[in-house]
Amino acid sequence: MKSRLFLIPLAFVSLILISITALAGQETRLGAGHEPDIYGDRVVWSSNGSIHLFDINSRTDTELNSSSASHPAVHGDKVVWLDNSTENPNLCIYNISTGEKFLITENVTGDSNYRTGSKPAIYGNIIVWQNFVDNENQDQRAYNVYMYNLSSLIQTKISNYGCLYGRPDIYEDRIVWVNDSGVSGDGGPIWMYNISTGNKTEIEADYSYDCAIYGDRLVSNKYTFGYFVSVYNLSTNEVSGAKFPSEEFDPDIYMDRVVWRGESNCTSNIYMYDMSTANATRISANGSAYDPSIYGDRIVWEDMRTNQSDIYMYDLSAKPIKPKASFTANVTSGKSPLTVLFTDTSTGGTPTYWHWDFGDGIHSKHAQTATHTFRKTGEYTVSLTVTNAAESDTLTVKGCIGVSE
Repeated sequence: MKSRLFLIPLAFVSLILISITALAGQETRLGAGHEPDIYGDRVVWSSNGSIHLFDINSRTDTELNSSSASHPAVHGDKVVWLDNSTENPNLCIYNISTGEKFLITENVTGDSNYRTGSKPAIYGNIIVWQNFVDNENQDQRAYNVYMYNLSSLIQTKISNYGCLYGRPDIYEDRIVWVNDSGVSGDGGPIWMYNISTGNKTEIEADYSYDCAIYGDRLVSNKYTFGYFVSVYNLSTNEVSGAKFPSEEFDPDIYMDRVVWRGESNCTSNIYMYDMSTANATRISANGSAYDPSIYGDRIVWEDMRTNQSDIYMYDLSAKPIKPKASFTANVTSGKSPLTVLFTDTSTGGTPTYWHWDFGDGIHSKHAQTATHTFRKTGEYTVSLTVTNAAESDTLTVKGCIGVSE
C-alpha cells in the first residue's frame, strides 16, 4: 500500500512535531460495544448485533429493537445504522422522539469481507453512505456514494467511487468523501458535493484514506513518510498538519478540536489537538483504544483494555474523581509454583495508572490486570495502587496469597 503512495504527487504540507501533554478531565465507562458515535448528550454504539442509545444526563442505556446491526451514527433525534437482519442489508433510521423506524433498502451493502460498505453518516434529514460493488478482480471493485433525503424521500447517487478505508461525512449542505477513482479502493483525493447547488468538486488532490468535516474545516488521514492528520480550511484553502509521536488514523473534528487514533510501539491510543491553543493531549492511556468521535467537550471511543470491547467517554470539562482501589485474584492458595491472575476492580474515577506489589520483591507497572507466579512457599501481602488526574489510592491485602509445597 505504501509503495503506491510514493507514485502519487503530494502537495507539500508543513509538518510540525508537537509533543503530547497531560490532560485533566474525567473518564467514564459507558458499556460494552463497538463503533461509538456522539451528538449532544447522546452516545450510540453496536453490541452483539444490537444498537445501544445512551443518555449522558440520565445515565440510561436503551437497547433499540434491532438485530444484526452495526455502524451506528446519531444526529439530533435520529439514529441510523446498517442492519443485516434480512437477506438484503438495509439502512435503518430510528426517530428517538417518536420511536418510529424507516428503512432504506436500495443501494445498501454490508461488505463484511472488505472492512467497509454502508457506514452511514447523518446530518438533519440527510443520510450519506457508500455501497460496495463486488468483483473478483480487486481493481474493479467500487464504492458508490449515495445520499438520501428523509424529507423528500429522494435518493441521489453522488459518486461512482468511494474508498475502502473511509466513509463519507456530512455537515450542513456539504458532503465529503475519499474518491479512489476506481483504481483499487484504498485511498485517493477528497471530493465535496454541495447539496444546495449540486456542484461536485475535488478539494484535495493529496492521497487520503479517511476524512471528516465540521464547518469550514476538513480533516483527513494522509501518508507522507508516515501517517498523519491534516486540516484543510475550505474558506482560505490553507492546509496545515502536525506530526505527533505516533502514526495517526480515524480522524474526527468538532470546532477547533481534532481527535484521532495514534499508533506507536504496538499501542493504540486516542489523541486530541486543539487548533486554537496549539496544544496536543493524549486522551486514553491503556494502549488499546480505537474509533474516536468528538462532540463538544466529550470524546468517546472503543477500548479493549480488559480484553473485551467497551465504550469509554472522556469529558474535558469534568473534574477528575479520585479512584478507590480494589482487586480480585482468581486463586488465593495452592502449591508452588502458583500462578495467579489479579484483576483491577477499582471504583470511583477511572484509573489511568496501575502499580502492583506482589509481596515477593516483584512489581508490575501500567497493567490493569496482572499475572504473577509465586515460586516460594509462604504468605504474601499484595497491594494495588491506582492513579488518575485527581489522586492515587492504595489497597493492601495481608496474607492475600498462600503458597504451599
